[in-house]
Amino acid sequence: MKRWISFIFFCLVAGVCFATGHDAGAYIATFAPVGTYVCQKLQTDLLAYYGKNAAQFRTLGSTALIKWLLSPQNRSGFQQINVESIPGKKRAVAFKVDAPYCFELCRLDVDCTNEDIVYSDPETKEIVFDLDTAPFRHCDDEGNPVLLRFTEEDMMKYCTQSDTTWMQEQIFRYLLRFEEALDKALTVALSSVIGTNANAESITDIPLFTSGNTFTPNLSVLNPEGMWYINQIYNDIGNDGQFALIGGTIMNKIIMFNKWTGLNAAGVDMSKADAINPYPFYDRNFNSTFGQSDIVLLSPGSVQLVSWNKYKGEKRRAVTNLYTKSTVVLPTTGLEVDYKWKYDPDCEIFTFEAFLHTELAAVPAGGCGANIEGVNGILRIHDCGAQPIIPACAEQASSGSA
Repeated sequence: MKRWISFIFFCLVAGVCFATGHDAGAYIATFAPVGTYVCQKLQTDLLAYYGKNAAQFRTLGSTALIKWLLSPQNRSGFQQINVESIPGKKRAVAFKVDAPYCFELCRLDVDCTNEDIVYSDPETKEIVFDLDTAPFRHCDDEGNPVLLRFTEEDMMKYCTQSDTTWMQEQIFRYLLRFEEALDKALTVALSSVIGTNANAESITDIPLFTSGNTFTPNLSVLNPEGMWYINQIYNDIGNDGQFALIGGTIMNKIIMFNKWTGLNAAGVDMSKADAINPYPFYDRNFNSTFGQSDIVLLSPGSVQLVSWNKYKGEKRRAVTNLYTKSTVVLPTTGLEVDYKWKYDPDCEIFTFEAFLHTELAAVPAGGCGANIEGVNGILRIHDCGAQPIIPACAEQASSGSA
């Protein structure tokens, strides 16, 4: 009896039995298919052992741009563009734009009979913002819409979790990727609204880093005059308020050299921000759009993130778990997006899709002074000094090396 118990225990643990002799008879067991043992009580997730270093969190994204656009530091004191008339319905928003009074002074005596008077009429025009573009949604490489699908077969693999709990976890991770992908798309959109500096240049060249000296030829140091010149350019374009600097590798390097800090998981951490320093943001999406040597300066209120939710108010449809059309808040940015949830009772399949109607609204350019017409408070700054690359080690002599 003990021999049979030991044999059965071995089969359960090893998952395979090789029958020999009289005791085992002619029975031969094989490895169980995937999914049989995953439902034991020992089932867990890699996340429990490795935390956010697990593969499911390495989505190669960033949300720094969205966090700045939604932060109080960017929106405080400015009325936000609201394209909703009532929840679930949008409208176009018309703005009255008054051109600045640009003139010079001279010394001149004029009497009431002077016939050379030139009149200056206020220049007023109207511009309309209409969020009429297609929404951002998950698409494949050919532009086809992609839905997150949950099949009965997939849900059975996790029989120590309820279907609802497991699907909620997957949707949470899916939304995390959605906001990261949205940040990347908005970074591309930001490149189209870049203004000019006071010299009518769309790219401002500044040597932010300089090469090291003779003793450290492979290193670079932060150029303090370069950082001063950023403030000088900001003063020259006549903008006001504590601005933001967002960039990729070059921005991360500046933050490390200056020991700047101001961004946390919730957005801007005012307790870590100096009153005279800009708000620094590292966003790795900027490397692919602007290059690793460029940063973008954003004046407060110079650009807004305007969004509209379709499934709000009377447009919201929630019918038990058969289908739902509603909104959900993204995990790290707090941005509200639309979603569709549908259950096919015949095929026993759940599908989920998130989308968002949103655009960047930049302030109209203009101002007084030579070459100031294109200024809108959004500047692209290029480091024309040392490149922000990994420092190279000095080549070792081949002789004597292992």
